[in-house]
Amino acid sequence: MVEQKLRCYFVCNPKAYDGCGVAVVTTTAKKAKQLAFRTEPIKDEEWIDLRVNWNKKANIEGLEDGHIFIDDKEVMDAMYRGIYGATEYMTCPRCGTEDTFVYEVYENVFCCGNCEEGLTKEDINNPYVKKEEVTG
Repeated sequence: MVEQKLRCYFVCNPKAYDGCGVAVVTTTAKKAKQLAFRTEPIKDEEWIDLRVNWNKKANIEGLEDGHIFIDDKEVMDAMYRGIYGATEYMTCPRCGTEDTFVYEVYENVFCCGNCEEGLTKEDINNPYVKKEEVTG
Protein backbone atom coordinates (compact mmCIF):
# COMPACT_ATOMS: atom_id res chain seq x y z
CA MET A 1 0.00 0.00 0.00
CA VAL A 2 1.25 3.49 -0.86
CA GLU A 3 1.90 5.73 2.11
CA GLN A 4 -0.17 8.91 1.95
CA LYS A 5 1.56 12.24 2.34
CA LEU A 6 0.69 14.60 5.15
CA ARG A 7 -1.13 17.74 4.11
CA CYS A 8 -2.57 20.74 5.88
CA TYR A 9 -6.31 21.22 5.62
CA PHE A 10 -8.51 24.10 6.74
CA VAL A 11 -11.91 22.98 8.01
CA CYS A 12 -14.66 25.61 8.23
CA ASN A 13 -18.25 26.49 7.49
CA PRO A 14 -18.00 28.82 4.48
CA LYS A 15 -21.47 30.21 5.23
CA ALA A 16 -20.46 31.35 8.72
CA TYR A 17 -20.25 35.13 8.94
CA ASP A 18 -16.87 35.12 10.70
CA GLY A 19 -14.98 32.66 8.49
CA CYS A 20 -13.63 30.83 11.53
CA GLY A 21 -12.16 27.40 11.10
CA VAL A 22 -9.38 25.12 12.23
CA ALA A 23 -6.22 23.86 10.53
CA VAL A 24 -5.45 20.14 10.72
CA VAL A 25 -2.41 18.22 9.50
CA THR A 26 -3.35 14.78 8.24
CA THR A 27 -3.47 12.57 5.15
CA THR A 28 -7.01 13.06 3.79
CA ALA A 29 -9.75 15.67 3.74
CA LYS A 30 -12.19 13.21 5.32
CA LYS A 31 -9.83 12.58 8.23
CA ALA A 32 -9.27 16.33 8.66
CA LYS A 33 -13.01 16.88 8.92
CA GLN A 34 -13.34 14.07 11.47
CA LEU A 35 -10.50 15.45 13.61
CA ALA A 36 -11.74 19.04 13.47
CA PHE A 37 -15.40 18.29 14.15
CA ARG A 38 -16.49 19.66 17.55
CA THR A 39 -13.22 21.50 18.22
CA GLU A 40 -12.95 25.23 18.79
CA PRO A 41 -13.87 27.39 16.91
CA ILE A 42 -16.27 25.19 14.92
CA LYS A 43 -17.81 23.27 17.81
CA ASP A 44 -21.35 24.47 17.06
CA GLU A 45 -21.29 23.73 13.33
CA GLU A 46 -23.19 20.86 11.73
CA TRP A 47 -21.21 18.10 10.00
CA ILE A 48 -22.96 18.66 6.67
CA ASP A 49 -22.05 22.39 6.65
CA LEU A 50 -18.30 21.89 7.07
CA ARG A 51 -15.96 22.21 4.11
CA VAL A 52 -12.34 21.16 3.87
CA ASN A 53 -9.71 22.97 1.82
CA TRP A 54 -6.16 21.83 1.19
CA ASN A 55 -3.59 24.55 1.95
CA LYS A 56 -0.91 23.69 -0.62
CA LYS A 57 1.47 26.45 0.52
CA ALA A 58 1.55 25.45 4.19
CA ASN A 59 4.88 24.44 5.70
CA ILE A 60 4.10 21.30 7.73
CA GLU A 61 7.69 20.13 8.19
CA GLY A 62 8.16 18.39 11.54
CA LEU A 63 4.44 18.05 12.31
CA GLU A 64 2.71 14.75 13.01
CA ASP A 65 -0.50 13.29 11.62
CA GLY A 66 -3.49 14.64 13.53
CA HIS A 67 -1.91 17.94 14.62
CA ILE A 68 -4.55 20.62 15.19
CA PHE A 69 -3.66 24.30 15.63
CA ILE A 70 -5.82 25.68 18.44
CA ASP A 71 -4.00 27.40 21.36
CA ASP A 72 -2.19 30.76 21.04
CA LYS A 73 1.32 29.33 20.65
CA GLU A 74 0.18 26.86 18.00
CA VAL A 75 -1.76 29.55 16.15
CA MET A 76 1.32 31.80 16.04
CA ASP A 77 3.34 28.83 14.75
CA ALA A 78 0.65 28.26 12.12
CA MET A 79 0.87 31.90 11.06
CA TYR A 80 4.64 31.62 10.60
CA ARG A 81 4.10 28.43 8.59
CA GLY A 82 1.65 30.14 6.21
CA ILE A 83 -1.33 28.18 7.53
CA TYR A 84 -3.29 31.07 9.05
CA GLY A 85 -3.12 34.64 7.80
CA ALA A 86 -4.87 36.15 10.80
CA THR A 87 -6.68 35.16 13.96
CA GLU A 88 -9.19 36.61 16.37
CA TYR A 89 -9.38 36.32 20.16
CA MET A 90 -5.63 36.11 20.60
CA THR A 91 -3.13 38.01 22.71
CA CYS A 92 -1.08 40.43 20.61
CA PRO A 93 2.58 39.30 20.66
CA ARG A 94 3.80 42.93 20.66
CA CYS A 95 1.63 44.86 23.12
CA GLY A 96 -0.08 42.07 25.07
CA THR A 97 -3.65 43.18 24.33
CA GLU A 98 -5.88 40.17 24.94
CA ASP A 99 -8.74 38.89 22.76
CA THR A 100 -7.74 40.95 19.74
CA PHE A 101 -7.37 40.44 15.99
CA VAL A 102 -3.73 39.56 15.15
CA TYR A 103 -2.46 39.45 11.58
CA GLU A 104 0.72 39.56 9.51
CA VAL A 105 1.47 43.18 8.66
CA TYR A 106 4.81 42.47 7.00
CA GLU A 107 6.65 39.21 6.34
CA ASN A 108 6.89 37.44 9.72
CA VAL A 109 5.78 40.57 11.62
CA PHE A 110 2.52 39.93 13.48
CA CYS A 111 0.55 42.36 15.63
CA CYS A 112 -2.83 43.94 16.27
CA GLY A 113 -4.15 47.09 14.60
CA ASN A 114 -3.01 49.32 17.47
CA CYS A 115 0.60 48.17 17.11
CA GLU A 116 0.64 48.41 13.32
CA GLU A 117 0.17 52.18 13.46
CA GLY A 118 3.33 52.60 15.54
CA LEU A 119 5.63 50.20 13.68
CA THR A 120 8.96 51.61 12.64
CA LYS A 121 11.36 50.37 9.96
CA GLU A 122 13.45 48.88 12.78
CA ASP A 123 10.40 46.96 14.07
CA ILE A 124 9.80 45.55 10.61
CA ASN A 125 13.43 44.48 10.18
CA ASN A 126 13.63 43.06 13.73
CA PRO A 127 10.25 41.57 14.68
CA TYR A 128 9.36 41.72 18.37
CA VAL A 129 8.42 38.06 18.39
CA LYS A 130 10.84 35.96 16.43
CA LYS A 131 9.84 32.79 14.66
CA GLU A 132 12.33 30.77 16.75
CA GLU A 133 10.59 31.84 19.98
CA VAL A 134 7.33 30.36 18.75
CA THR A 135 8.50 27.25 16.92
CA GLY A 136 11.25 26.50 19.45
